[in-house]
Formats: sequence, C-alpha cells, structure tokens
Amino acid sequence: MTVEFSERQALLIITLCSAIGGLLLLGIFLIATAGERVEEPPAEGSAPRTDRGSADVDGPRPLAGQDLIDVPSQTTSLGCWEEVDEVCLPERWPMRRIPIQAFALAARETTVGEFRRCVDAGDCLPPATHEGCTWELGDPRLPVNCVDWDGANRYCLTQGLDLPTEDQWEVAARSGRPLPYAGADAARLDRFAWSLEAADGRAHRVADLTSSAGGFYDLSGNVAEWTRSRDPDDPRRWITRGGSFDSPPRELLVSWPEPRDGSTREPDLGFRCVRNSG
Repeated sequence: MTVEFSERQALLIITLCSAIGGLLLLGIFLIATAGERVEEPPAEGSAPRTDRGSADVDGPRPLAGQDLIDVPSQTTSLGCWEEVDEVCLPERWPMRRIPIQAFALAARETTVGEFRRCVDAGDCLPPATHEGCTWELGDPRLPVNCVDWDGANRYCLTQGLDLPTEDQWEVAARSGRPLPYAGADAARLDRFAWSLEAADGRAHRVADLTSSAGGFYDLSGNVAEWTRSRDPDDPRRWITRGGSFDSPPRELLVSWPEPRDGSTREPDLGFRCVRNSG
C-alpha cells in the first residue's frame, strides 16, 4: 500500500524530526558536561579567592612564591626603640644601625600539614606529642610546635630554605613601621597577635588574625619562633623571637629576644623559614 503525504504534511514531519534531533544533541551535551564545575575568574583588580577557613585535610599549600614575602636590601635600625617599645632595656638590646641583604620570609608559621608531608617523605622526624603539642590534634592548619632547633632547621633545608636570623626576623616584623608589635600598638594587639591575654592557653590556626603592614601573620604571638642566631652569652642556646600564646604582651615586642636551649620541644615554640638572596 502506498501512503501519500501532502506537501504540508511532509514539511511538518521534517520539522518534527529536526526538533527531535536537536533535543537529542542537547541531551548528549548535558550528560557529557554533568558534574563539571565552572568557576568564573575574579574581576580585574579584585583579590584572588582564598579558602582559609575551609577544613582542607591537606592544610595550606606547601611554601611557594606567593607565600614568601620579599624584603628588599636596606640599612635599618634594630634593637630597642625607647620612643616606641613599652619595655625597653637598651643596655640589653641596644639600638644599632646595620645593612640587611634582601631576603624573602614566609608569610606565616610552618603548619602541621606542611611538616607532616616532610615526615611522611622520611626527611623529618615527628615532633614531640606531650600536652599542648599540635601534632596529634588533627588540624593541619595549626602551627607545628614541639620541634627542637635541629628539627626546625632540617625542615627549612628540605624546602631549599633556612631559618631566619634574628635581624631578618626583626626587619620583617617592623616592616619600616615605628610600632612595638608586629603590625600593632598595644591598643590593637588582640587584632594581630595571640598572647596570654587572648589565646585561651593554646596555639591557634595560622593567619587567622590580621596581617602586619608587611603582609606577615603571627610574627608577634601564637608560637615563638626559632632563628639561626646564637645567644652571644651561651652558644648552646638559640635566639627565639615573637613570644607566644603563653606570653605576656611585653614578650611579644619586636625587640624582645628570648634565648632557648636548642633541644627545647615545647608547645609555645615553632618556626617559619626564609629564602636568602644570592
């Protein structure tokens, strides 16, 4: 039997077939792109997105160029600034003017997550785990503490970096500003530093407070930091800087050095690394 269609019916059939074909192609495209996440780039001139508050199991990314802040070569004054520092012992920390070669200091303290990668790789030994140590608390964004001087120095070397000298630390903490603390005066200290008066007796996640003018976090407070400068009165001890969550405000002063035995592995002590020029 022969079925005959009018011209109008034929056009209708062709139109329907085209529509069905288009729907099939659309369905194939949707299936192929399902699950993809499309993220628009930030607007020009805006700050890049960060996820500092997320529960990232790996913690912050390893030290990279954007985590090291460049400090230019300069001749600067270091030591006790009598007109600025609330506690000033010029006979112990005399003001001196010295040249500093360019360097780049980590914006934040080394974290548990970063140090764990070094341990897992077999390049570092685990920190101590007594009360107050952050190693077994399950938060990779906490500063790693309870690491002795050798452990801190070894970690930095595995990253192609060093521990900073106390002069480098102080230059970064001052950032050219006449302030007693890294980024703050006494009235605003709690916005910039975890100290005995605000920290609830424990270390806190790095970079949770406001950064200094130089872009550094927690140079004053949270955990005191090892340097590679020896105590001139006892070469068995190394200078630490910055004070900690367990320190009164005077020990958070930029000019306050605290010698510690190199074998110390305490909850109030951590570190950050530096890249030297040349």
